[in-house]
Amino acid sequence: QPPSKSIWIILRLVFFFFAIEFMYAVETALTVPILTSLRVPESFYSMAWLISPILGFFLQPIIGMWSDTCKCKWGRRRPFILAFAI
Repeated sequence: QPPSKSIWIILRLVFFFFAIEFMYAVETALTVPILTSLRVPESFYSMAWLISPILGFFLQPIIGMWSDTCKCKWGRRRPFILAFAI
C-alpha cells in the first residue's frame, strides 16, 4: 500500500496547479482583446499564440544550463528569477 499523503500536501498541489491553469485562462481571455486594441491583423493572432511555447521550448533548456553553471553570490537560481521577473 502506498504511503498516504496529508491533506495539506494534497491541497498545496491542487492550489499550485489551479494557479497555473488560472493564469492560462487569464492569458486566453486577455490576449485577443489586447491584440485587437493594438490593431494587430487577425491573421497574426495564431502567430501570437505560438510564440510563447516555441520560445519556451528553445530557451528553457538554455537558461537552465546557464543557471546550473552560475556561481553568483545570490545562488544559482535567484539572479535568473530576478532578471525574468522584471
